[in-house]
Amino acid sequence: MRGNIKGIREQAQKLKLLDEKFIPFAEQLQQLAKSFQIEKIREFIQPYRGEKQ
Repeated sequence: MRGNIKGIREQAQKLKLLDEKFIPFAEQLQQLAKSFQIEKIREFIQPYRGEKQ
């Protein structure tokens, strides 16, 4: 992830439409993106990325 705020917001919107169970996650992601909190976005999504640090 390189800080593409517009792309993050678009992907979060797609998640919301994909399944309602993703709505809380997507809304949190959109809120962080809206306030340009890149580092907090990284921290927030890390557990879901399936990668080791």
